[in-house]
Amino acid sequence: MRIVIDMQGAQSESRFRGIGRYSLSIVKSILQYNNSNEIMIALNGLFPETIEYIRSKLQGHILQENIKVWQAVGPVKEPVVHNAKKRKISKVLKKAFFKSLEPDMIFITSLFEGFGDDSLTSIDDIPTAVISYDLIPLLNPEHYLTHNKLYKQFYLNKIEELKIADFIFTISES
Repeated sequence: MRIVIDMQGAQSESRFRGIGRYSLSIVKSILQYNNSNEIMIALNGLFPETIEYIRSKLQGHILQENIKVWQAVGPVKEPVVHNAKKRKISKVLKKAFFKSLEPDMIFITSLFEGFGDDSLTSIDDIPTAVISYDLIPLLNPEHYLTHNKLYKQFYLNKIEELKIADFIFTISES
């Protein structure tokens, strides 16, 4: 089975928080304990400062040629209105890139990326597994979703995408 791991959770602003550390850690564990699957890593080229760092952290765990970088037309940051056209084009480019890798499964280390940076995470028509760290904004909407309408729409759109994931891994009871 060919599994492509979308590691934007270790590239985005989340890289400075637990999601980034967890994304890197779980990928290293998957690579360490993998016996029979072909694993490929997908990195977003709009985060050039993260690519060599991630490559170095995965050194010895995966062949460097199995770490692929896709290019988007940036910036694509979600709440910026004039990014909409670039975001739309970049989503097509991302989807074509992932399809070109011919995966049997895509594993997304963090779906809820892209509101504050140039991440482009999505669930397309390839079987997909996603890590869900928590749903605290959904559980406490008055605190997280009522003050910013753009973020609320972004978050609720991601919830709808999460519903179509083939597999959801959770690490929290929230």
